[in-house]
Amino acid sequence: MLSLLKKTLHDAADTDGLNTDIFRLGGGLTVLGISVAALFSDTWTEAIPMLYLGIILGIGLPIIKEQPQNNDRQIKILDIPIWTISQKQFLQKISQFIESKKPHQICTINAEFIIESQKNLSFKNILINSDLNTADGSGIIAAAEYQKTRTFYFLLSTFYYLVSGLIIGFRLLLAPKSFETIPERLTGADLTQKLCQDGNYKIFFLGGLKDSEETKQNLIDKFPDLQIAGVEYGGKILADGSPEDQKQVGRISLSKADILLVGFGAPKQELFIHKFKSELNIPVMIGVGGSIDFLIGAQKRAPKIFQIFSVEWLWRLLTNFFDQSRRQRIYNAVIKFPWLIFKNSLKKVQP
Repeated sequence: MLSLLKKTLHDAADTDGLNTDIFRLGGGLTVLGISVAALFSDTWTEAIPMLYLGIILGIGLPIIKEQPQNNDRQIKILDIPIWTISQKQFLQKISQFIESKKPHQICTINAEFIIESQKNLSFKNILINSDLNTADGSGIIAAAEYQKTRTFYFLLSTFYYLVSGLIIGFRLLLAPKSFETIPERLTGADLTQKLCQDGNYKIFFLGGLKDSEETKQNLIDKFPDLQIAGVEYGGKILADGSPEDQKQVGRISLSKADILLVGFGAPKQELFIHKFKSELNIPVMIGVGGSIDFLIGAQKRAPKIFQIFSVEWLWRLLTNFFDQSRRQRIYNAVIKFPWLIFKNSLKKVQP
């Protein structure tokens, strides 16, 4: 009977999408606590009902507390929606956006975006209202998986979520492809390279080297099939509606591009796209950060081994250790962001 009860509850947990590692931990801790209490009972007649109660509470209640899975391909991390799609699905969305002839904004979200959105309301509203947000950083994928964790027990919640975070951290390092909430990481660099390699659409590049002709030539050399609608450095753009902004917007809109890639870095690139979205009137507009520099070889990405194990931040730290702004960005992504996610998880547990 006991084995049948545990099997039934475990099947229910899998069906509801419960994080089974944390499920077992929460159940095990509660069963242990009740069992210890049972040892102090006068007779086994008193101990056995208490043990059964512990099993039911420890295994059953976390299932009751688990929320149903989201079926609209979106999850939220600190109010910011993230689309849980693969690269293939992303490319299908790009095709749909271009066929529609209407302007769309796409944001590639990493931990720094989430942190910036907590203090910059304008930026937060842009991310909330964008047409598509992808998971750029590995921290976003880990946070999405972590948010599946639920606990019924207020007193155990701090320990419960800490252990959960450690488990997910090790999984991110040792088995990054084991996460299910978001099927794969869609970085701005990878998506930009894929769009350039395919050569299916006319692309306008805003950003890169100061010498636009050099940027253009580098792109032509690297991607012979690429359809270049235009290349601009855009260094004088302020994203505030200045005359220089208006001139740049006019030139871009005349290009009749299918895709606009903006490499100013966040939040400037998102603010620029959002402010001039209708005037630019380009079907797909994406803020890609330093991806244009990666494409043309002006900057190098972390070696593949660092990408595989989701520790590109470590490579950037090693190669830019004396850059204070870089160290601050890494601190935000590796320390501050997980702490914000942890605190937010505790808020969900009511005493």
